[in-house]
Amino acid sequence: VVFAEPLTKLLVPGYTDAPDNLAAAAAYVASLGEPVERVEVLPYHDLGTHKYTELGLTYPLAGVPAPTVEQVDAAKAAFAVYGLAAL
Repeated sequence: VVFAEPLTKLLVPGYTDAPDNLAAAAAYVASLGEPVERVEVLPYHDLGTHKYTELGLTYPLAGVPAPTVEQVDAAKAAFAVYGLAAL
C-alpha cells in the first residue's frame, strides 16, 4: 500500500517549526515505512482570517507570520535526514 497523496506537515512559526518538533515528526513518518513516498511541508498563511472577522470571531493565530523560505527549507531538510522526500 502506497499513499497516493503526500503526508502533510503544517509549518507554523512559533508552533510547529522547532527543530525537535520537526525531528520527531520526521522520525514518526519514517517509522511508517514504505507506504510513505513523500512529505509536503505546507507553509502557514493567513488568507482565511477574513472569515473569522466576518463571523465576529478572534483569529487564534493573529500576528503569526508566514514562514520564511529558510524555515521551509529547514523543515524539508529535517525530513531528508530520515530519507524522506519533502516537497
